[in-house]
Amino acid sequence: MTYTTIRGARQHSAANQQHVDRAVDVLFTEFGEARASPDRLRESLTNSRNVLLSSDVGVALVLRAGEVGQKLWQLWVEEKARGQGIGSALLKHIISAYTTDHVMVLDCPTAQENFYKRHGFHRTDIAREGDCVYLAGPGESESDVLHRLPVKHPARLVRSDAL
Repeated sequence: MTYTTIRGARQHSAANQQHVDRAVDVLFTEFGEARASPDRLRESLTNSRNVLLSSDVGVALVLRAGEVGQKLWQLWVEEKARGQGIGSALLKHIISAYTTDHVMVLDCPTAQENFYKRHGFHRTDIAREGDCVYLAGPGESESDVLHRLPVKHPARLVRSDAL
């Protein structure tokens, strides 16, 4: 799968702007105002440390890509393309391109937790609402993942025995 990679910038080329507009539309539709408001997404895409990956059937937004404390903020695969390995391929691409010596954190609906666990992510906490979990990875074990997080990272402060 080939992805158009767009580093955040105040101005995008016309071709890249089409990818940005589509990503904003699909992420907002999929995740709603609270998690993916168009204003919040567009603001995130002005930060040069953030990366948008876009293809015909998938979109991902990585915050602080390649840096300590990076976060996979959104990952989406078109419904008709799900179950074909596209999400796995996109996540593997993100891991290989942006997590060389770092751990990536994310929060996801509990229904999608197993997808990320298959790729080496480990639960660090549960959101207060209970419908979302916080994960970090990739790594061989929870302790490996937590050990590689920055000392003051909130996920590292959670005791695994409290989960």
